[in-house]
Amino acid sequence: MASFQDFKDKALVGLFTFIVGMMWYDIKEMKQDIKTLVVSNTENKTRLDALERQVFKATAYRGPVPFDYPPKEAKIQQVAIVNKEEDDYFDQEDI
Repeated sequence: MASFQDFKDKALVGLFTFIVGMMWYDIKEMKQDIKTLVVSNTENKTRLDALERQVFKATAYRGPVPFDYPPKEAKIQQVAIVNKEEDDYFDQEDI
Protein backbone atom coordinates (compact mmCIF):
# COMPACT_ATOMS: atom_id res chain seq x y z
CA MET A 1 0.00 0.00 0.00
CA ALA A 2 1.23 3.48 -0.92
CA SER A 3 2.03 5.81 1.89
CA PHE A 4 0.43 9.19 2.41
CA GLN A 5 3.75 10.91 1.60
CA ASP A 6 3.82 9.26 -1.85
CA PHE A 7 0.26 10.49 -2.46
CA LYS A 8 1.22 14.05 -1.46
CA ASP A 9 4.27 13.98 -3.74
CA LYS A 10 2.26 12.78 -6.74
CA ALA A 11 -0.56 15.25 -6.01
CA LEU A 12 1.96 18.11 -5.80
CA VAL A 13 3.55 17.10 -9.12
CA GLY A 14 0.09 16.80 -10.71
CA LEU A 15 -1.00 20.19 -9.36
CA PHE A 16 2.22 21.81 -10.57
CA THR A 17 1.77 20.25 -14.03
CA PHE A 18 -1.84 21.49 -14.16
CA ILE A 19 -0.82 25.06 -13.22
CA VAL A 20 2.01 25.13 -15.78
CA GLY A 21 -0.35 23.75 -18.43
CA MET A 22 -2.95 26.45 -17.72
CA MET A 23 -0.28 29.14 -17.86
CA TRP A 24 1.02 27.77 -21.16
CA TYR A 25 -2.52 27.75 -22.61
CA ASP A 26 -3.11 31.37 -21.47
CA ILE A 27 0.21 32.54 -22.89
CA LYS A 28 -0.54 30.81 -26.20
CA GLU A 29 -3.95 32.50 -26.33
CA MET A 30 -2.43 35.91 -25.53
CA LYS A 31 0.12 35.49 -28.32
CA GLN A 32 -2.68 34.77 -30.77
CA ASP A 33 -4.62 37.84 -29.59
CA ILE A 34 -1.53 40.02 -29.95
CA LYS A 35 -0.97 38.75 -33.51
CA THR A 36 -4.60 39.59 -34.35
CA LEU A 37 -4.24 43.08 -32.87
CA VAL A 38 -1.00 43.72 -34.78
CA VAL A 39 -2.63 42.72 -38.07
CA SER A 40 -5.65 44.92 -37.29
CA ASN A 41 -3.41 47.83 -36.35
CA THR A 42 -1.45 47.45 -39.59
CA GLU A 43 -4.64 47.49 -41.65
CA ASN A 44 -5.89 50.60 -39.84
CA LYS A 45 -2.54 52.34 -40.31
CA THR A 46 -2.65 51.55 -44.03
CA ARG A 47 -6.17 52.96 -44.27
CA LEU A 48 -5.16 56.12 -42.40
CA ASP A 49 -2.15 56.62 -44.65
CA ALA A 50 -4.35 56.28 -47.73
CA LEU A 51 -6.88 58.76 -46.35
CA GLU A 52 -4.12 61.24 -45.48
CA ARG A 53 -2.77 60.98 -49.01
CA GLN A 54 -6.23 61.64 -50.44
CA VAL A 55 -6.88 64.60 -48.15
CA PHE A 56 -3.49 66.27 -48.42
CA LYS A 57 -2.78 65.40 -52.06
CA ALA A 58 -4.49 68.53 -53.35
CA THR A 59 -2.83 70.87 -50.87
CA ALA A 60 0.66 69.35 -50.87
CA TYR A 61 1.61 70.52 -54.37
CA ARG A 62 0.15 74.01 -54.33
CA GLY A 63 2.48 76.94 -54.53
CA PRO A 64 2.61 79.66 -51.91
CA VAL A 65 -0.24 82.14 -51.84
CA PRO A 66 0.78 85.35 -53.65
CA PHE A 67 0.90 88.37 -51.39
CA ASP A 68 0.37 91.07 -54.01
CA TYR A 69 -3.46 90.81 -53.95
CA PRO A 70 -5.91 89.87 -51.22
CA PRO A 71 -7.72 86.53 -51.32
CA LYS A 72 -11.13 86.52 -52.98
CA GLU A 73 -12.93 85.54 -49.77
CA ALA A 74 -11.44 88.35 -47.68
CA LYS A 75 -13.23 91.64 -47.28
CA ILE A 76 -11.25 94.72 -48.14
CA GLN A 77 -11.64 96.08 -44.58
CA GLN A 78 -9.82 93.04 -43.20
CA VAL A 79 -6.70 93.32 -45.38
CA ALA A 80 -3.77 95.67 -44.68
CA ILE A 81 -0.75 96.02 -46.97
CA VAL A 82 2.56 97.21 -45.55
CA ASN A 83 5.32 98.45 -47.82
CA LYS A 84 8.99 97.97 -46.95
CA GLU A 85 9.43 101.72 -46.40
CA GLU A 86 6.55 101.84 -43.92
CA ASP A 87 7.75 98.80 -42.02
CA ASP A 88 10.42 100.69 -40.08
CA TYR A 89 7.95 103.34 -38.85
CA PHE A 90 5.83 100.96 -36.74
CA ASP A 91 5.92 101.38 -33.00
CA GLN A 92 4.93 98.76 -30.43
CA GLU A 93 1.71 100.68 -29.71
CA ASP A 94 0.66 100.49 -33.38
CA ILE A 95 0.74 96.70 -33.33
